[in-house]
Amino acid sequence: LDAKCSGTQYLAFIAGNMEMAQATGLVDNESKARDPYQLSLVQLMKLLEKSSMNPTQEIKDAFLNPKAGRNFIKTPYMAVQYGGGKNALLGNKDFCQYVSQQLAIVPEKLEAFAGLCVEAVHTALGEKINKFIEKTQEAVIKKCEKLGKAYFTYRHTDGQVVLKPCF
Repeated sequence: LDAKCSGTQYLAFIAGNMEMAQATGLVDNESKARDPYQLSLVQLMKLLEKSSMNPTQEIKDAFLNPKAGRNFIKTPYMAVQYGGGKNALLGNKDFCQYVSQQLAIVPEKLEAFAGLCVEAVHTALGEKINKFIEKTQEAVIKKCEKLGKAYFTYRHTDGQVVLKPCF
């Protein structure tokens, strides 16, 4: 493991997802594979094209291009990869601000847009990784119930403290 999307490397290894293993560089690939963020962005763009929230081409070119869009999708990607969902995104001030200001999504559609982001990441992660995440969530919920707690408080390796449930 080389710490390039290391969480996804672990998930790909555990779940046996070859596409994500290639996307993270965990296994050799003859051609340069898209990384997990790019795969998620591609899925988001497909969903947006079918929705009533499809941004203008000008907005796509400025804020959902391969570079800016990759940076944007990291927040939804990380939330979903670690078991979060719409609530994790809607509770993220920076995500909400970017979506409303740069992507021009009206406040009434923010929740639906967050849902599209979650769906896009789930699609990119694939069935095997999603199943692993789901089973992990179920185990955590059972542990919380056993301990009589609504959630665990924990600290990320970067120092961020998680004080609330996020999925």
